[in-house]
Formats: sequence, structure tokens, C-alpha cells
Amino acid sequence: MTAAVGRIHDAATSARAVLLVLCLAGCGRDAETSVSAPTPTPTPAPIAAPACPPRGDGVSVDAERLTTAPIAFDLMAGTVAPGSLAVVDAVARRLRVCADLQLEIAVHTDAMRASAFNARASQRIAEVVRDRLIAQGVDAARLAACGYGESVPNTSAPGWRAAPVNARVEWRRSSTPAAAFVCPVIE
Repeated sequence: MTAAVGRIHDAATSARAVLLVLCLAGCGRDAETSVSAPTPTPTPAPIAAPACPPRGDGVSVDAERLTTAPIAFDLMAGTVAPGSLAVVDAVARRLRVCADLQLEIAVHTDAMRASAFNARASQRIAEVVRDRLIAQGVDAARLAACGYGESVPNTSAPGWRAAPVNARVEWRRSSTPAAAFVCPVIE
């Protein structure tokens, strides 16, 4: 009888060993160890960035551009008028909130001076505006500065009547990073 009990005990032990190996193999465990791997903690879903509000701080955002109060500048001095710096700063605040916006800063002039001067001076104003935005914490890679001179008038009215309408800063949305953005050559 003891021999029969021994054979049953050996058979049961072998069966348990087979089940253990099958379980370990099926459970992703190494057959040599019975220590289980820690259960991975699920990664929380990323929090979506807030949508860019269409209006605020004197700046409106639409699919093609930002709209602001006019920005006055002095072409001869290459500066933005002190009273317009608050508008540029409002755009900087908006760009910090709307982190996905990329802009072309397009500066246009009237036709009261030589075309070559207007092209160079408008480029300088665009760079001054871009530099102010960067100083306010906007990433330079999101900003392209382009001077158009008198090449894209808003109106064809002659002389001084067209000056206030044509001298302007436009904020155009861009899908092209600034490093790849190519401003037109204006002469």
C-alpha cells in the first residue's frame, strides 16, 4: 500500500509541476521564478491645451490673421511709436496664451518716399516688432518678420490721402515655421 501511495503522490507532484509551468508560461512569468512582475500603472491621459480664445486683450484671432488697433511707426527712425507698444505687448500676451500660433509680421508703407527706402525701412520695423515680441517671451521660431514697403497698398488713392491707410502692420497666421518662411524680395 505504501508503494501505491508513493506513486499517487509522485503523480500529483508531477501534475502540479506541469500546471505551474503552464501557468507561469501563460501568465508571462519566467518558469524559473515565481515572483510576479509589478502591474504597470496606467499613464494618465495628457491634459489638452486650452483652445485659443478668439478675442481678448484688444486682439482678435481668426483663421487667417490677428486683428489689433493700428500700430504707428516712424520709418526714418526705425521705431514703433511709444503709444503703439501696448498693442505689440497685447499681441505677445495673446501669443503666450495661444502657443500654437505662428505669425508673419507684415509691415507696409505708403508711397511717399523712394521704393527702395520703403522696402528697407518696413523690414526694419518688422524686425523691431518681432524683437519686442521675443523680449516679451514669444519663441522666435514662431515669428517671421517681413517688410513689404509700398508693394501691397490697401488703397490706390494718391499721395497723402493713402498714407494712413497703407502704412500698417498686419499679423498674418502662418503654418510655416519662421526658419522656413521666405519673405518676398521687395526692391
